[in-house]
Amino acid sequence: MISIPEDKLPDYFKDDLRVNVLYSPLRSKSVNPNDWNNKITSWRELIYLYCSCNITYSFSLDSLQSALNHKGRTPSCLKEVIHQMEIDKDIEPLDTFMQRKPKTWKKWASEILFYTPLSWTFNKVKNILSPSPTLFVPFKLVEKDSDRLLNKILMHYKDKVISLRDILKLEDATECKENDFKILLTSLYNSHKIDILELNGINDIDNFLIKASGNIESKPITELDVGIHILERNEKLIEKNIESLEEEIDKCKVEAKTHISRGHKQLAKACLRKKHDIENRINHKGQSLSNVQILLHKLQDSEMNQNVWECYKKALSAFETTLMSGMNEDLVDETMIKVGETVDINTDIQNTLARPIVFEDADLEEELEALLKEDSDGQISPKLQDEIKSATTTLENLDLNLPNVPSVHSTSGNEEISSMLLN
Repeated sequence: MISIPEDKLPDYFKDDLRVNVLYSPLRSKSVNPNDWNNKITSWRELIYLYCSCNITYSFSLDSLQSALNHKGRTPSCLKEVIHQMEIDKDIEPLDTFMQRKPKTWKKWASEILFYTPLSWTFNKVKNILSPSPTLFVPFKLVEKDSDRLLNKILMHYKDKVISLRDILKLEDATECKENDFKILLTSLYNSHKIDILELNGINDIDNFLIKASGNIESKPITELDVGIHILERNEKLIEKNIESLEEEIDKCKVEAKTHISRGHKQLAKACLRKKHDIENRINHKGQSLSNVQILLHKLQDSEMNQNVWECYKKALSAFETTLMSGMNEDLVDETMIKVGETVDINTDIQNTLARPIVFEDADLEEELEALLKEDSDGQISPKLQDEIKSATTTLENLDLNLPNVPSVHSTSGNEEISSMLLN
């Protein structure tokens, strides 16, 4: 049975005819290029789907043929598919992928000049004597899942050293997935997103340490980080040991009461002796736990002191850079004097702009009073009379050739108008 959940399988798996074509041998690309491309693409998607659903980041030709067995039929073209995927850089050999980038030139030189030739010779001889199937890594899937894992690590353990066991607990994975998660962590390490350290070269999930800082370049795992991690791990182990011993004390009490109720005094005394022995062990464990916690606090304080010291150094460097720019006490005094003068000039300008505008309107006030007085007396002022007289003289001097207007008294004129109206 194929090792992919049925609800995750593509729709074409419901069509037996198409599945038969898919599982049949791959024809030459020159005969039918479209069929060849479609078949390679379909198998590439199936291989990635199998790895994703099973949290498997390495496979061989044999393991794929077993995992993709469908109704007792194994794929006949996987060898060509794997070869094409390797050409397209969709997969790469596990040995190539797991090569770790050295941190220093010295380590690089030692690996190039000694360890790499020795390892190559050993592996070459081993493969000749007992050849093993080549394992491949689905590179794109590893990149995707490793970034997801990194985000989860940063969310819970940023700037903190943890072990591979903590990673497995974080992902709810069993220890059988140890190698698969090492592939993800190696991908992050090779891209400088995390740092990895194996304590004493022991390949164990408790001694495989990881540190993720979330920076562009990962922070290295220091001796201080390792010391804090080991103390925290021992602290948890001692606490669990004390808890189990206290549970044993409760069991001894229950057993002693049971023996007393049955009249077995010697057995009851044996239970009490065991209880006292466990209590002494708890006291020793408690003292050890106290010592571990004191050392842990000291190391944590030392880390804080280191951070404070680094802060002081950066602040001092900033001060020195500022002073090296040419600033001194005399220049500061001169600058402050100029600032004060500039502020005074600005204040004078503002005061000047704020002054009210005054108009000379005394003559206008006198003329306005005279006009008001004329209106109140009903007489024409001498000045206005002079202006009227001047205007009249000007009109008389003009030769307008206007007809003469007869002078008729108002009374006779009215009578004449009345007689004209009657006629």
